Amino acid sequence: MLNDVVSAIAHPPVPQHRRPRKIACLFFGALLLAGLALVTTTQPQWSAAPATGEGGLPAFVVFGPSLSIPWFDLREEDGPTTGLLGLSVLVTLAASLWALRRKRASKRRENALDRARAAHRRLETALEASTDAIALFDADERLVTCNARYRALYASSADILRPGIRFEDLLRHGVAQGGHDPDDRPAEAIAAEVLAAFRRADGREIERRLADGRLVCCSETRLEDGGLIGVYRDVGELRARERALLASQRRYERLARRDPLTGLGNRACFLETLNGLLAEADRAAGPGGERHTIVLLADIDRFKEINETFGHQVGDLVLQAAAERLVSIVPDGGSVARVGTDEFALLVPLIAEKGAGSDAAKEKASALAEQVLASFRHQIVLDRQRLIVRVTLGLAIHPDHATTGSDLLRLADLALCRAKQIDRGGHVICDPAILAMRARRRTVERSLRRALAGGELDLAVQPKLSLARQRIVGVEMLLRWYDPVARENMPPGEFIPVAESSAMILDIDRWVLAEGCRRAVVWKTEHDLDLQVSINLSGAHFRRPELPDLVARTLDETGLEPRLLEIEMTEGVLVQDRKMSEYIIRQLHDLGVCIALDDFGTGYSSLAYLRDLPLDRLKIDRSFVMDLETNPRNRAIVKTFIGLGHELGMTIVAEGVETDGQLRLLEALGCDDVQGYLLTRPMPQAALLPWLEAGRWKTITAGADHDGESVPDRAAVATRPHRGLVDLGAAHPAGPPYSP
Repeated sequence: MLNDVVSAIAHPPVPQHRRPRKIACLFFGALLLAGLALVTTTQPQWSAAPATGEGGLPAFVVFGPSLSIPWFDLREEDGPTTGLLGLSVLVTLAASLWALRRKRASKRRENALDRARAAHRRLETALEASTDAIALFDADERLVTCNARYRALYASSADILRPGIRFEDLLRHGVAQGGHDPDDRPAEAIAAEVLAAFRRADGREIERRLADGRLVCCSETRLEDGGLIGVYRDVGELRARERALLASQRRYERLARRDPLTGLGNRACFLETLNGLLAEADRAAGPGGERHTIVLLADIDRFKEINETFGHQVGDLVLQAAAERLVSIVPDGGSVARVGTDEFALLVPLIAEKGAGSDAAKEKASALAEQVLASFRHQIVLDRQRLIVRVTLGLAIHPDHATTGSDLLRLADLALCRAKQIDRGGHVICDPAILAMRARRRTVERSLRRALAGGELDLAVQPKLSLARQRIVGVEMLLRWYDPVARENMPPGEFIPVAESSAMILDIDRWVLAEGCRRAVVWKTEHDLDLQVSINLSGAHFRRPELPDLVARTLDETGLEPRLLEIEMTEGVLVQDRKMSEYIIRQLHDLGVCIALDDFGTGYSSLAYLRDLPLDRLKIDRSFVMDLETNPRNRAIVKTFIGLGHELGMTIVAEGVETDGQLRLLEALGCDDVQGYLLTRPMPQAALLPWLEAGRWKTITAGADHDGESVPDRAAVATRPHRGLVDLGAAHPAGPPYSP
């Protein structure tokens, strides 16, 4: 029976029409059966094998599911004569195939192990390179692996920290070392809480305090196989930096809202407090009375002089002393802030009283102002100085004058400006007149912008007479504005301050400079008049380093010789920014432009400016000239000014000369040039040539013998009608109009 099986396996029956020629199939399993048959039989078993008539039939031994090796059937054409030998070959070949497969399988296993080891090394490298502490636990909460940072976190448990340890045991060992729980809870409670969070493994970040006090941010996440991976980060330094940053932010916020010198709030802090108090006052105002709030602005008089004379250190001490006095005055519920360089703001809420109205609030505001002024009548005692400091006050009342904090502060500032104009060292409470002045100021500002854009501005001239040469040597250019909408000449004293409080003054200065230079060129080229034009620029331009370039460019564009341009400035310009002013003056002097110090004697600057700066001319203020005939002190001061200027190589000009007696005294004292109503009031430019032709100025000095040149005769020049400028000085009987 076994022989039949072997024969069937060796030569399976195949239908004749589908039987392939020269091919037989032998599986490895059949090979084993054939070997068994060979051992148990003594008869040749291959005689029944069908003969093909051809030798060397090809066959395939199929080894396993994927390996096929060709071999040849060793039967001869007349029957199987190689039974044992053929089967030996089959066995040998099968063994070789089996060994080959084992070798290949072994190679595949080795390659797979190498890949697994490489992946493991990469994983370990990634774990060790991580800035976080990482640990992997299995489903039984036993440690599988961890990186060095995790081992460093649990350095106190290094003796038990090894793969296979349960997290609960590791936790209890660490807690037993002594924790730093801020609430001093029992160790068991801490361990139970941490273990519950560990087993929850929901990926949330929580912070834990280790035994050594370090703060760790922990996050455990459950894996698919039931294990979990934990990521831990030492956040102690991070939290310390965050606390330091938060402290810095709070400190910055305090500095941003506080004045570091006095410790008081600044303007932003004051406005915030004010708006909050006003809102509360509006809510608390009952039907039987109003709850008023007073805002008081206090400005230290002549604070710049204190800094210039005694130094900024003394100035700082004065500010601190002033702050202390104001704080001592303000009642409970009030507030004090430093809102400017030398300006303080007081906020005083008034208790609502039945029947109390605006008059009562105004009386209390006046009483508060008097209390503040009285506190500054006492000396401020510093280290080695005793100073008497005065303040000027402006007040506004809510809700009488304004309903918002910013408007209330602005109206108090308007009242302060008014107080400086009429009563330095006093106080002014906002009233309808000031509100009207505010509205007027806005109207003037809008109209001035239109005038500047529409070419409505004009220049009048006022001649200057040389006493030594007995001729007109120059003219001062005076800004004028006729408003065609209002149909009136706008006083320079009204619109110039408005321009100075905005950027318009810079545009006006540029226009005045260019127009004055162009006019001087016309007089020189068309009428052979060698007249120097004097232009008074605003203090804002002397704080801008581009002024010398502007003047140089204007001279180049107009073609005016630099010697025919005189730029005037006041002593106040020198006080505001000494270094910048000195730089600009020297640059202008290097251009060949004449520099004049206007209104000399009325400022508070040091005489060192006369020594250090390249000034060409001093203009004595009219306040010293007007009483020259009757006041010996004024006469002595003017004589000193003239002598000082001449010793320093300067030309002296007296302004505001109105009488023949003043002229004679100035001439006797050695004054060089004069200008004023005695010669003529400011006139339109077109009226200058006829005035020179008429020679009316010659009669002023006719009583004296002079060798100076006379003005050559000129043909009469037609003049165009000018909008009231010829007699504009009549509107200013106290003196010549303000010149920008």
